[in-house]
Amino acid sequence: MRPDTIVEAAQARLLQALRALGGRERAEQEKRYQKSRWEHWGVPLPGMDVAIKETLGDLTQQRALELCRRLWREPVWDLKIVAGRILARKSIEPDARVWRFVTERLADLDGWAVADNLAGVASRCLIEDPSRLDAVEAWIENPHLWMRRAALVFTLPWAKERRDPERMLGWAVLLAEDRQWFIQKAVGWWLRELSKRDPKRVRRFLKDHGEKLTGVARREAMKYLTATSSL
Repeated sequence: MRPDTIVEAAQARLLQALRALGGRERAEQEKRYQKSRWEHWGVPLPGMDVAIKETLGDLTQQRALELCRRLWREPVWDLKIVAGRILARKSIEPDARVWRFVTERLADLDGWAVADNLAGVASRCLIEDPSRLDAVEAWIENPHLWMRRAALVFTLPWAKERRDPERMLGWAVLLAEDRQWFIQKAVGWWLRELSKRDPKRVRRFLKDHGEKLTGVARREAMKYLTATSSL
């Protein structure tokens, strides 16, 4: 088969499997809940993963990327979710092409679910090459809500694991006065995850900047802090 024929065949198998797993009631509920502008098929996440595993086989990285480009071009919410889940697989190397796929699609984001499904692959790309954080830092001042939020969601490994969190905490300071609910929730989420391994650092952040945060961010950040905190 020619390369494009292989991708076309994989796409046809995948779409057939996904459509069979969809449901009208779920699709309508998800579209309302996500406040999405896209078409919804109502495919459950576990079903997406099964369809990916059973229909794609051992596509090369180049072909997997081409498939994801094709899926993303369709105005279907489920297919954008599937594209993120394909690229988050361990068999996909977090190289420059994959990182480019993520960054070129940020402007399309219109909700948390699609953004969060890109987070797995985006985080792997950033861990693989931390110099990419320079590009992420510019998102903090972007007028697009979901790009600002992605700066924190995509860098959660720096909160959860033994990596220096100071750069991201600086971003959190800049976003602390952003009144968008999803931004405040993301700041609180980042601080909450960091508090599991470095509660003193989170308490210091809240002491210095907590008054800038809304209640939702403060409550999220303090979820795992002890009652003996001075805050």
